[in-house]
Amino acid sequence: MNQTARGVRFVIICLISITGSSLFSGCSGFRPMAMENKSSPLQPATRPVGLFTLKTSNKYKPGFQPNVYSITIISEQTKKEKTVFTVTKPIRQEKDAFIEYLVSVDLPAGKYTIGEVSGISTAILIRGHFEFFVGASFELLPDKIVYLGHINMVNRKRVGKEPPSGSPFPLVDQGATGYGDGTFDVTISDQSGRDIPLFEQTYPELKKYMVTPNLMKK
Repeated sequence: MNQTARGVRFVIICLISITGSSLFSGCSGFRPMAMENKSSPLQPATRPVGLFTLKTSNKYKPGFQPNVYSITIISEQTKKEKTVFTVTKPIRQEKDAFIEYLVSVDLPAGKYTIGEVSGISTAILIRGHFEFFVGASFELLPDKIVYLGHINMVNRKRVGKEPPSGSPFPLVDQGATGYGDGTFDVTISDQSGRDIPLFEQTYPELKKYMVTPNLMKK
């Protein structure tokens, strides 16, 4: 997919995201996160759940921290079937430093890949967007709620042919936010000792279940 097409695709995702979750109910490609779906209680025996934390930061342009709107999950069985989960408000953030999210996905048991993490950064007259392929693989186990790990994404200046953080267009916005000529460094770690209690504190329903560690791999 060329950079212009990536930019157009992201704008469409953002417009749908901003419209609200009611729109997603009519579109099978977009879904609320498992723990945010108030109309569908957790049923791991039917749809296993994966939990992970996501921390984004922009060291290249610290005044524009990455606000995530959606995460694409790709089925490894078909390589084509994709589900886009919308991301709600952060669990914590620090000005000019980072934003962190609790992410929960419910899908049939099987193997998956985390595809594009998409979002924006805004200021007066500036609206930059990013869409970056993470490529971490994980497995959802039958009848289980699994902890998949902690993803840390740091935007920095791109060197050579490294994958870009986003489209180069529009030039002013993408240059100001550092996504047109930036790239994300992605690391994955096990922070279950911190993350699982944080999930349980935020979503008390989780305390009814055992959370099984099954870390994703990059």
